[in-house]
Amino acid sequence: QCPGASLGKRPSQTKKKKKKRRQSKTVEAVDGGSDLFSPKKRLEPCSEDESSDIDDPGASLGKRPSQTKKKKKKRRRKEDSPRQLKQQAWAYPSLKPLAAWTRDLCQRVDQFAHWAETAQPPNLFWLSGFTFPNGFLTAVLQSAARQHNISIDTLSWEFIVSTVDDSNLLYPPKDGVFVRGLYLEGAGWDKKNSCLVEAEPMQMVCPIPTIHFKPVENRKKMAKSMYLCPCYYFPVRSGGAGRASFVVGVELKSGAVTQDHWIKRGTALLMSLDN
Repeated sequence: QCPGASLGKRPSQTKKKKKKRRQSKTVEAVDGGSDLFSPKKRLEPCSEDESSDIDDPGASLGKRPSQTKKKKKKRRRKEDSPRQLKQQAWAYPSLKPLAAWTRDLCQRVDQFAHWAETAQPPNLFWLSGFTFPNGFLTAVLQSAARQHNISIDTLSWEFIVSTVDDSNLLYPPKDGVFVRGLYLEGAGWDKKNSCLVEAEPMQMVCPIPTIHFKPVENRKKMAKSMYLCPCYYFPVRSGGAGRASFVVGVELKSGAVTQDHWIKRGTALLMSLDN
């Protein structure tokens, strides 16, 4: 009964071959007679057009090869960007070199350590020392709303630039907070008249005096003599590492020129520098 017995073969070997043939036939029947699964079909070398289609995963989806290549390049640029790698490796977004970053970190730790030891908030808040300054400003608005029993949606900021030195600000304000450590880019600051002026030659950035962030209820619209100066977390205004750089818009007096002049200059406030 076993054909392999006359040839000196074991019955188990012939049974295994029969099973393999049955399996190959069932695969061909399911695939609709495809030649790819048949053992007799030899693989031929692909042409250049076919090899490009295989290498390009978008070709099977009806996409152009250039589209998928562009997406791959964009992903590589995003992943290999040195600035983003620095921001992901460090504790908070920063463009400072290592020496300047360590000094900045020590100043941040000192601010919060002094706050914890005294159990009282400081008179002057270094806004740049907060990892999320927007959360701090929202907390100030919430405390003002609870103090006056009003809705937080009706509150907005009024900005008053100080005309005295920081050493004379011995007590915190009744409403709001004093914010120090901001830098003005693209313009200068006139301390006497408390307004924007042209920057001095070869001066890209200048410090601005302490600003009083005061919550005000139902504030009127901004006057034409004011310039809504954007405040950014770091010099890269577009942001990075999945985080926006814009923090808040600060109203400053435009001085002898209109606000359009400072808009064209790109005047802005910076919370930190890159050096």
